[in-house]
Amino acid sequence: MVDACGLVVSRTPHTEESYRKTYLRLCRRCGADVSVDRIGLLEAVTAWWQAHSGLWRPATIRQYRAAILAEADALSLSSRWTPDHKAKYANLSKESPLPRDRAAPRRTSAKKRRTVREKEIRKLATAAAGTKDRTGFMLAGILVYGASVGLRPCEWADARIVDGTLAIRSAKTTNGRGIESRFIEISILGAEKVARFSYFLNVLHEEIGTYGWSKIYRRLAKRLYRLCKKIGIPVISLYTVRHQALANAKRALDRVDVAALAGHVSVRTAATHYARRRNAWRPKPILRPTPEMRAAVRVTATVARALRSTSFSGFKAPRF
Repeated sequence: MVDACGLVVSRTPHTEESYRKTYLRLCRRCGADVSVDRIGLLEAVTAWWQAHSGLWRPATIRQYRAAILAEADALSLSSRWTPDHKAKYANLSKESPLPRDRAAPRRTSAKKRRTVREKEIRKLATAAAGTKDRTGFMLAGILVYGASVGLRPCEWADARIVDGTLAIRSAKTTNGRGIESRFIEISILGAEKVARFSYFLNVLHEEIGTYGWSKIYRRLAKRLYRLCKKIGIPVISLYTVRHQALANAKRALDRVDVAALAGHVSVRTAATHYARRRNAWRPKPILRPTPEMRAAVRVTATVARALRSTSFSGFKAPRF
């Protein structure tokens, strides 16, 4: 497939939908007049984006640029799409806004805690379960089980247990950057714990079926915030639990297993963007992705040499 700029692209329908949502969000943020034609709106959004240097990190700038180019590609078949438009969007990467200074104060998600101590999770889970309502029960489950399986909060909505294996539909898979579906072996927990895990998922899915995931997520996030304040624990988010789970995995598993557990195609993502191994607990037992998930992880020649080097001698297969 060749886009409006003459570049070969391979976008999946899921990627296209993601770009469309991002573009609509940009339209709302810039306050452009949505009553104008789509080409005029695109030009307004592009001008607003280019005028905001120093506002976003490089990854965010790339995401917004991709969304704008996707809209340009959709409009390229219009009779009003001129050679000037084509040239402008073909050179958009050269006209991108400058990224935010790395020394600038952290904002939003960058300020959130990436690690949480095991005793803090225990206190929070106990307090959540002690409320004796479904929101507390669901929150306790996400805190306890999430520290082992490392799901993104939204991935709980589709998680299922099948024959002792936790099946998850990954949330971030656009442009082939993630594993579409992943599977984690949980039978090692024992039949009793697997049954409790399954009951927790059943309750969660019943609530989601009634109220929808967005409302459930807000309920869980607000309850977690209030409990942190009540107990006197520095506030964590639901995503903090995923960070901690991957830090725990880094203590016992190699990089390929960690990437597969997280749903990443590349072994570099978890190493770069998640909590460090030094912040890990010593959870027992260690849950592992299935061998098929390992096979889905992309290992370059450079990474393969690193996995064989002595720097990874600390990653030993756990004894169950």
